[in-house]
Amino acid sequence: MGWRMLPHIIMSLRRKLIIKDSLILLSLVGVVAACLGGLLRQRAHVQASLDEYSAVRFVESANAHVVSVNTQLDEKRPDFPKLASELRAAQKDLRWYKAMLTQYNTVLPSEVSTGEQDQAKLTTQSALDSIFALIAMVDPAKSPADLAEAQNAIPAISVISTKAAETLVQLSELLRVCNVFLNKTQLASDHDLHWANVIVASIAGATALIAVSASFWQYRRIMLPLWALRHWCRSVA
Repeated sequence: MGWRMLPHIIMSLRRKLIIKDSLILLSLVGVVAACLGGLLRQRAHVQASLDEYSAVRFVESANAHVVSVNTQLDEKRPDFPKLASELRAAQKDLRWYKAMLTQYNTVLPSEVSTGEQDQAKLTTQSALDSIFALIAMVDPAKSPADLAEAQNAIPAISVISTKAAETLVQLSELLRVCNVFLNKTQLASDHDLHWANVIVASIAGATALIAVSASFWQYRRIMLPLWALRHWCRSVA
């Protein structure tokens, strides 16, 4: 009877060892998968932040140009061609930013709503319209022959300053919206990092628990039967 049960005992031990090792291996694979998943998510958030920082630089540059214009308007005799050049540079920067807004559906995380993206687009367009109006105020000439009439057509400095201040308010609002985007990207990154740490820690804890349980199980279900088999072999001999 004992010899008949020996193959069954050997197969049972082999199956138990395979199950134990498979559970530990699956746990390790789970840790690696969780780490890779968290790494890929963090990489996506870092890329989104870099893209958004690149976009914000255009808004900051445009804001700096308009601030420079507003400062020069306080001088006794402003250089209107220079003001027009500054405003055109600001207009160019905002046009670049407006072009980058089309990428927001793929660049920004899902936490940034469509309404917030639409708000950024509307604010950008309003700022562009204001800058275009400022350019028309400080440089109304269409050709060199119109230069004399253009000087007379330039409105009062106070009117231009008021429009420049209005433009700065719009650009400040646009910068605020950009900072909201950056903040939400950072929050999404922190959220994903937190859950990745939780998952990795949980799987690592489960792996340790499985290893301890497997050692106890190995003693109860493998070592004890082996000792029993050894005693039986000795008794037969």
